[in-house]
Amino acid sequence: MPLTDLTDATAVVTGAAGGLGFALAQGLAAAGARVALVDLDADVVAVARALPGARGYVADVGDAAAMNDLARRVALDVGPARLLIANAGVAASGPFEELPLEDVDWVWRTNVGGTWNACRAFLPQLRAHAPAHAVLVGSAFAMLAPPGKSAYAASKAAVRALAESLRAELRGAGVGVTLLVPGPLDTGIVRTSRAVDPGQREAEARFVARRALPLERVVRRTLRAVRRDEARALVGLDAHLLDLAARAWPAGAQWAMAHAARRLPLGGPRSR
Repeated sequence: MPLTDLTDATAVVTGAAGGLGFALAQGLAAAGARVALVDLDADVVAVARALPGARGYVADVGDAAAMNDLARRVALDVGPARLLIANAGVAASGPFEELPLEDVDWVWRTNVGGTWNACRAFLPQLRAHAPAHAVLVGSAFAMLAPPGKSAYAASKAAVRALAESLRAELRGAGVGVTLLVPGPLDTGIVRTSRAVDPGQREAEARFVARRALPLERVVRRTLRAVRRDEARALVGLDAHLLDLAARAWPAGAQWAMAHAARRLPLGGPRSR
């Protein structure tokens, strides 16, 4: 049975101090949910005060113990979670051989470890208060990865696999799982990313801003996917085209991506 009514349901959103996370929190609050906003940024506490019935928590999603403690606090303060949106994410760009290992570790700790830790911490609450749902935020680059995005694309591919495996495991348990795959978003993730070439990072940020989807559109699509218990929610033409190309003609799609990347500021060796 899908989670069709969000009224008074406790919803947890990670990476919620700004960008897509805050937009999702706004949409959930408007739908009547009680929202717990989570972020490493201490501003999340003040940000949460702008939403009715919301509460902000400072926590590092990459720290499993901290997330387990957070789950206990949210259950006591707001109520047991019935919706988890694992949105927290970071990015790094640059040729594979030039990416510092500490940047790769940072991306994996946040994107993969953070999503894993959030799911592990809140799944007992979701199970106990079904119908419930988890949304894992992926990327179209998990379907078709461009040069210069090896760490980010690989981390989001892991998130995709986790969403698919978790959905299969929870079938029949009253807990749905959706992989959210939005197109380009002007959320600040590029400008706050780590990059081998800072100039390339700024060029990419401008490129993304020109193609960015309205956050409200992503929020509407996400809530619809939750209410319908959809396995995947692709948003925007870019996400649909990359997914279709990767499935219909993998070799050709990879060639086209490599060719296009020569003219796009994505961080690969030929785009600098």
